[in-house]
Amino acid sequence: TSPMPMSYSMRDAQSVARRAASDVEAFLQARSETRSVRNVEDDPQFQQIDVDLVWETQKGNYLVEIKGDRIGHQSGNFFFETVSNKARQTPGCFLYSEADLLFYYFIETGKLYILPLPETRRWFLEKEEDFELRETTTPVGKRRYTTVGRLVPIEQVVAQVEGVWHELLPAPKVGPFLKWAGGKRQLLPSIVKHLPPGLAGGKINAYAEPFLGSGAVFFRLVRKFHFERVLLADQNPELILVYRVVRERVDALIEALEQMQADFLAREMPAREKYFYAVRAAYNASRAITDFERTGPVAVVRAAQMVFLNRTCYNGLFRVNGRGEFNVPFGKYKKPRICDRRNLEAVSAVLQNVRLHLGDFEEIGDWVDNRTFVYFDPPYRPISKTASFNAYDTSQFDDQAQRRLAAFFRRLDGKGAHLMLSNSDPKNVDPADDFFDRLYAGFHIRRIAARRNINSNPKKRGAVSELLITNPGSEPPAEN
Repeated sequence: TSPMPMSYSMRDAQSVARRAASDVEAFLQARSETRSVRNVEDDPQFQQIDVDLVWETQKGNYLVEIKGDRIGHQSGNFFFETVSNKARQTPGCFLYSEADLLFYYFIETGKLYILPLPETRRWFLEKEEDFELRETTTPVGKRRYTTVGRLVPIEQVVAQVEGVWHELLPAPKVGPFLKWAGGKRQLLPSIVKHLPPGLAGGKINAYAEPFLGSGAVFFRLVRKFHFERVLLADQNPELILVYRVVRERVDALIEALEQMQADFLAREMPAREKYFYAVRAAYNASRAITDFERTGPVAVVRAAQMVFLNRTCYNGLFRVNGRGEFNVPFGKYKKPRICDRRNLEAVSAVLQNVRLHLGDFEEIGDWVDNRTFVYFDPPYRPISKTASFNAYDTSQFDDQAQRRLAAFFRRLDGKGAHLMLSNSDPKNVDPADDFFDRLYAGFHIRRIAARRNINSNPKKRGAVSELLITNPGSEPPAEN
């Protein structure tokens, strides 16, 4: 009997393949013996023989097939595909590829194995019945197709097939693709220093962030730790839309952004400024008709407009007025980087198994358990009458909302969750203001040095302290 098939979506498969091809190309381009690397995935001539790259070196040329694998490292096996479509009994790429080399890449760990394909295939066919049969299913529209292959121990292949070698590729540099008021890049060292110890040991296997913003903390953690579940949430529909587009339609978004970048940079001032305000007007005019539950062509255009405005507006802010209109003025940057293709592709890859939620922070409560780490980065409480920026959307996060958040923090602490929260420190202005000290009494409250960047007067951008609050279950061991 055939084993129960594992199921993967076509979107997952395409994301893994795209990530693997991008990382392998970068790896080969950096090697000293490389003369050129040519991607031929879209060339029909090479598609027929299942070849993805042509690698030209000083010693000769090689045809390369790339296999991206998201989970195989967990079992210690390669998956060698023998039947690509079970219903039609079409041979798998491992059997018919005419590539010289198979680059088998475990994208979660960065481990890359280079297998001489003809030699590996001959060895495999002699022992095929010794290896466990496995099937995977992939839905395509209303249909599903099943791929059949064998699970082959990695150590056995390395030991018995001559010419196999492996490399550890550096973790892809994935980071925020948006600038965002209150971004946590400068506080990341302090945040990392005070992470709960269960993250490193695997006792914490889920992550939630209910005030997503630029996602700087998430992108740092996802490079360092493995999470079985991730929930990223925000009440800003524009923000969740652009994350969904990056996750599900990144190729279309990149195409749109590259065109906007070319159009914008080809202009001189004041034509650039005129272009900016035209995009801003179009963005504001379309907000009422956007369906935030889908990522079709209209959503791609809107997401591209948002990224463009974010990269070219003053100070990289996202700010709206009472009518929900984006109202940040032109930024006058000489050469803004509007489209970072590699980072967008890397972000799309890490978002594939992430749940994106549009809603209030309390809506994550049922999802959180005692193996979840939750990081809260709410709109900061203004520390003075003039420092009142929290217009990320049309709602206002006032003192009552801060109290509601503190009560929610306590409820999650009661569930055994591991918690961390950032906020402003009112004692910067008024040493007697103990608003947060009272709200979070009983928790660990640290004052961390930071730099205030959101101020119309550059002279008032300077060192301040910010609060980093954790619950006892999230405390790292005391330093000796």
